[in-house]
Amino acid sequence: IPKYQINNGIFTVGSAFSISGKTDYYSNQELVANATITLTGVSTLTTTTNGSGSYQFINIDNGNWVLSADKGGDVKTSISSYDASQILKYKVGLVNLNGYQMIAADTSGNGAVSSYDASQILKYKVGLITQFPVGKEWCFIPKAVFVGTENWASATKTIEYKPLNEDKTGQDFVGIVYGDVSGNWTKTNAMKAPMLSQVLTQVTISIPDTSANTGSSIEIPVKMSDVTGLGISSADIKLTYDSNVLTVTNISIGTMASEWLFTPNTSTVGEIIIAMAGSNDLSGSGTLFTVTFNVVGSPNATTTVHFEEAVFNEGEPSANPIDGVFTVASAPCFTIIPASDPVGIGILTIIVTSDEVLKATPTLTIKDSGNATITATLVSCLQGTYTYQAAITSSNADGTATILVVGTDTAENQGIGSKTFHVSIPRKVVIVDGEGQTGTVAVTLKP
Repeated sequence: IPKYQINNGIFTVGSAFSISGKTDYYSNQELVANATITLTGVSTLTTTTNGSGSYQFINIDNGNWVLSADKGGDVKTSISSYDASQILKYKVGLVNLNGYQMIAADTSGNGAVSSYDASQILKYKVGLITQFPVGKEWCFIPKAVFVGTENWASATKTIEYKPLNEDKTGQDFVGIVYGDVSGNWTKTNAMKAPMLSQVLTQVTISIPDTSANTGSSIEIPVKMSDVTGLGISSADIKLTYDSNVLTVTNISIGTMASEWLFTPNTSTVGEIIIAMAGSNDLSGSGTLFTVTFNVVGSPNATTTVHFEEAVFNEGEPSANPIDGVFTVASAPCFTIIPASDPVGIGILTIIVTSDEVLKATPTLTIKDSGNATITATLVSCLQGTYTYQAAITSSNADGTATILVVGTDTAENQGIGSKTFHVSIPRKVVIVDGEGQTGTVAVTLKP
């Protein structure tokens, strides 16, 4: 394209050129839109790839220029614990990674791939970090540059024109999301849909229904069905629960994944995010991890421990999550009825009933107002009604006595009930003339 200028009466004819190309993704050739293309030289020019991944510069002066590409955001769900597992498998020689995958795996940006890079992916997945140590989300390499397993760390990221003296077409770049070792990024939704055969072999991941008393601690396991031969090397789990009922105190990895890297995040109240991966595939069935909670809710309060997310290997095989319901246990409640026995003076009959089936006979203790024990004996137990008898003697103190009943239901929930009654015992009578006369000791019971 001819170009001219007049400077101090001097007429100069020059040339202006164009540069054009496109950007696509390293693993699937998906076109990458909204990438920033920068041309640096006599001046700095920028443009953005369109929806078809294409860009173009026009009317560029001849001279020396450097062309580069960059992009921020738009990683979607392409980064998962499965990517971490591929790094771990690579480190122990179970899988090979190509040059582009090595770039994606180097989340630290130090030119090497290690388990540290895998740990950064797990931290990113659960929200403990928002950016990898490499400091950016995308890397772009000119498509004309060969990227192999030996030169990936030093592969040039720019196209140089020394000088630019003609139109340049096909100046294409390959985009790579740091952390996306599996290469599953797409323009829409990065998570792949499970194939039919995998849907038919869903993995069940479940939480049992549980119960415990207020103030106690409970361990709730997350269990998996038999996964032998399914090639599961990573899991991304998100659980939600009512923090008014439970609070998290600890999360521990289970026996199934004891050799995996394990990263939990409980910083958001009512939410647990877990990313885990390993170089070995899971086998058998059992506990994936266990969450320890403190029970803070009132009796009979409930919460669903819900799977907000359960993904294995970026969706293959698919998960069949089953939530668990936690209930704050209600302790048995006792009704205590003391009554004087008309058969014999000084004998107190006490009838105890419970609103639940008990594991064993409840214990009954009586203390008089002086804190002395009044012995009570079980005399009958019929259909959940317990009858006790206690002998009140002149040695017991007058005043309010307390009956205390302690019992446990079949779910090991302990209940405590109490009842008071009044003891009044006539004592020795003193005559006016100073002579003593012993009166009959009688017991008056006032329940």
